[in-house]
Amino acid sequence: MAVALVFVSSGCSWIDLIKDELDNSDVVEAGQNAVRRQAGNENSAQAGNDNRNELEKVLDQTREDELARSIQMQQERTRDLQMQREIFDLLEDPNGRFSITFWNNSNIDEKKIILTEFLAEVQQIMGTSVKKEIEFFRENSGLRAKYTTQKRLRINEYQFISNFWDKIRLWDFDGDYDYFNVLIHEVRHAYQIEAVYNLSENKHIVSDETLFCWERNFPPNYVEYEIDPQSYFAQPIEWDAFNFSKSYKYLNGITPVYEGSWIK
Repeated sequence: MAVALVFVSSGCSWIDLIKDELDNSDVVEAGQNAVRRQAGNENSAQAGNDNRNELEKVLDQTREDELARSIQMQQERTRDLQMQREIFDLLEDPNGRFSITFWNNSNIDEKKIILTEFLAEVQQIMGTSVKKEIEFFRENSGLRAKYTTQKRLRINEYQFISNFWDKIRLWDFDGDYDYFNVLIHEVRHAYQIEAVYNLSENKHIVSDETLFCWERNFPPNYVEYEIDPQSYFAQPIEWDAFNFSKSYKYLNGITPVYEGSWIK
């Protein structure tokens, strides 16, 4: 039986207690206000002047925790959208080396070089430590790419063969140009692993809540597509990777276990 993570977030929580503050000030100012309130409460307690009852103390602490969570999530989302924008700016340059026109006029060997160069660009933007050499293999299967435990990206070059996906039409791919999206997707998995286990020299900006969900989704809780397609796309690390790589068409009709940065 496939096991999928079910993460229950704060629900109603105490977000209503701080909603006005978040609506009327930016995240930084809200955080500063939270620190000031906390410091004031601590000073009052140390001076013996804390007149709050136990319920008020719990409510204040809950509010501080919820505000800290909101700040973390906003920082994560801001960083994710920034990285995504920088990456896709490379693809959207009509005269660039990664444009669809340049790609379609390239042979298989040239496409391998282009993808390797693109990997270097993505690496620099995301700060991951995937090995710079892509391992290309040829396999007559639906496997397109995989990130390995050796920090290496493997890509199935068999699917560069002309009209491969047009012949089988399993997924309605946009030809082989979406290998750029596949590459971004796999490097995002590297980012997830490095963030959870603190494996990168660069500090990835990810909230505690997202780190928890990602870690709980790693094997043995990971759901393979062949076992349960719906759960495969809905699980946190795949939902995140498909969204980050803008592969939205695979997520139609999918209800995520955890949205993370990708709140609709």
